[in-house]
Amino acid sequence: MKVRNLLDGTIYAVGNTEEELINDWNENCKKNLEWILELDTEETYNDLTDELFRMENLEDAIDDLNEMSDNNNIIIEK
Repeated sequence: MKVRNLLDGTIYAVGNTEEELINDWNENCKKNLEWILELDTEETYNDLTDELFRMENLEDAIDDLNEMSDNNNIIIEK
């Protein structure tokens, strides 16, 4: 499984299971989402980099990221 932006190929997280995918997301999201600080506020960045615990939370974060920029088409590939 991967969380990937189809437009630019950026991979945000990788895992063999949902748990591994979420753990990898949590481990790397602060670094991977630094671009948010250029487009939005620190509060938005902090909200989107809070630790996630369920797939639903990851899906919600991806929806928010996709709404932030036309340069995002982030999906979860299974």
